[in-house]
Amino acid sequence: MNIIDKAVKIGRTSLSEFEAKQLLAAYQIPVTREALVENEESLLKIAATLGYPLALKGCSADIAHKAFKDISTSMKQSKNTVLVQEMVQGKRELMAGLTRDAQFGPCVSSAPVSCSDSEEYSPKY
Repeated sequence: MNIIDKAVKIGRTSLSEFEAKQLLAAYQIPVTREALVENEESLLKIAATLGYPLALKGCSADIAHKAFKDISTSMKQSKNTVLVQEMVQGKRELMAGLTRDAQFGPCVSSAPVSCSDSEEYSPKY
């Protein structure tokens, strides 16, 4: 897959949320409508296209699912892109992750959570 090849070529070991969703969409897995923005002007244009309510997230391959203070610290050191995505209605959310453990090899984690509890059930690495 081109997204993975690009990341590997520049020495990255993870994808940003935006890249991961592009990969999922390439395999016809439904994902939210979203866009990356770098300034307020582009945010307003995307917001008009997506409609409200929206979620705004720091977006970088260097940022896993972390607390706000971790994200804001990392964003100061990255390209400072923000992922703008539609908020969808639903009763369930699935969080999934993949890591390569030295002892066990490739490991996949997943957790079904309610939409309001996703931060509470986030893996703490």
